[in-house]
Amino acid sequence: MIDKTFEIDIKLSKKNQIPVTKVDQYMLHSLYNPILEAEKIVEHNYKPNHVHILFGLGDGYIAEAFLRQLEDEDYLIIIEPKFKRDKSHLLEVIKRAKELKNVSLICVDDIEEVELLFPQIFSHYLRRVQIIVSPNYDKLFSSEYKQLLTSIKKNMMHQIINSNTLRMFAHSWQKNFVLNLADAATSIPLSSLNQNFDFPVIVASGGPSLIKQIPLLKEHRKNFVLICAGSTINSLLKYGIEPDLIVSIDGGDPNYKHFENIDVSHIPLAYSLTIHNKIVEKHRGTHIVFNLMSHIPTKKWTNKILCQDIGELRDGQSVANYALNLATYITSGAVCLVGQDLAYTNQATHAEGNNHFGKLTNDKIEQRKMVLVDDIKGNPVYTDYAFLGMKKAFEEFMNQSNLSNVFNCTEGGIPIENIPNQTFEVFLDTFCNNKLNKSLIEVLESTPSLSVDWANFSDQVEEILDNLDNVLKSTQKALTSFEKHGYEDLFSNPIVLSKLEEVDEELKPFLEDEFMFYFLQEVIFQFSHNQIPVKNESEEEYKQRVYIKSKYLYEGIKEVSVITKMYLSELKSRLQVTIENER
Repeated sequence: MIDKTFEIDIKLSKKNQIPVTKVDQYMLHSLYNPILEAEKIVEHNYKPNHVHILFGLGDGYIAEAFLRQLEDEDYLIIIEPKFKRDKSHLLEVIKRAKELKNVSLICVDDIEEVELLFPQIFSHYLRRVQIIVSPNYDKLFSSEYKQLLTSIKKNMMHQIINSNTLRMFAHSWQKNFVLNLADAATSIPLSSLNQNFDFPVIVASGGPSLIKQIPLLKEHRKNFVLICAGSTINSLLKYGIEPDLIVSIDGGDPNYKHFENIDVSHIPLAYSLTIHNKIVEKHRGTHIVFNLMSHIPTKKWTNKILCQDIGELRDGQSVANYALNLATYITSGAVCLVGQDLAYTNQATHAEGNNHFGKLTNDKIEQRKMVLVDDIKGNPVYTDYAFLGMKKAFEEFMNQSNLSNVFNCTEGGIPIENIPNQTFEVFLDTFCNNKLNKSLIEVLESTPSLSVDWANFSDQVEEILDNLDNVLKSTQKALTSFEKHGYEDLFSNPIVLSKLEEVDEELKPFLEDEFMFYFLQEVIFQFSHNQIPVKNESEEEYKQRVYIKSKYLYEGIKEVSVITKMYLSELKSRLQVTIENER
């Protein structure tokens, strides 16, 4: 909350006799020629295809200069800390700013009010962010400016982590999605368990403090349902504790390594189709399948091919976020988190028993760009932006869910807003007094699994394979044109242009398909963020850039189509075996 009183004086500039505000001893613009000063600031800071964050509206001259410069691909966020002053001379620039779709003008009491805007904007521009501070605003509002910089850095790191995850796991997600479809067709849909129970649930995560809860988990084990978040399974098993349910979503090889040398087929597995396919293949017990809310194209197609809405969980940064969502989805009873440190408690990376357990080193602190924050007891503890992203996901989930029966019983790490802290003993004494009438596995045994028409399933896969053949023919036609002609012909040769337009028309229906869109996410991401315009781009540079970008798009579509066809052919073979066995 900005609570400052200033001495305000409005003067006229010497060069052009226009208003210049003086706040205490600071001028908000040049007293000689504020318009020329504003133009130089914009000339120095403007970058095409970037989001520009201007801290301080001042008397509007810098904002006006930016409005004259902005192109459709740019974005401008103007942040004006609220303080009492005459703004009558700013009405015109405020009006213009509010009329433009790519401009946001926000007057704030608290910088946190702006943070809601950042995720959506930064996900589009990623690292392409320019920060401009109007003259003397960093002196007048120093704490707000520092808070803004911290918020921008935090949000940019979250988006970079998300984009890195997309690039790192794009192919594995696609492979897993396809190869897990056959198993999903015989799994229990999460939608059939919505609020089916009223028992208390404990969600165990692999933070260092989990070890403190082991004795109480053992003592009261039959009085609650225990959900294990992914790799935490190894820590629990080390101490002789078996959960009632394992939740896993990660598709990378490191996640498979956690399950590779253990057999947990007797423990039900809840998974999304992105999970490493070998985990599902190796696990021979009860399966619960769900969609991910953000995977809109695939969840529509999945529900269609499985002939049922299988249910979905909200997005999160970690399997622990999904595990909490699942717990509150299936029960109306109390839910608590344990081992959810979101920090390196006692300089440890995980709870003992986790395959990745280790101690912090200076190299790790530097590599992961760790920061010191206050833990639940007010003591300094290291965390990183991945943990802070998980924390934010928990807080957003609680804001959207309006739940009052969720507690954080983690006895270490950093607090989570909107999830009240409670000691584990109090939670157990309050909600876990009685032995459960039935175990979760007993309930699941009487819950029907999905039942699909295998022949129809196979026909739909065959249809996609045929479409991919057509996509490959079209992309090869385009790439042949690129091999024969340089970038000059792309703009001047009507025959080349006509061929490429013909290819684009052929590809259009396939690229609008929900299934294909999912598989092309990485290509589209790279296409959007690479080869962006440079400042004062010449016509020659423009032609070369468009040529390289267009060629990359066709190459990317071809590569993804070849890989997808390989995975779908394997799925088709599995389906044929199932169909033969049922005859």
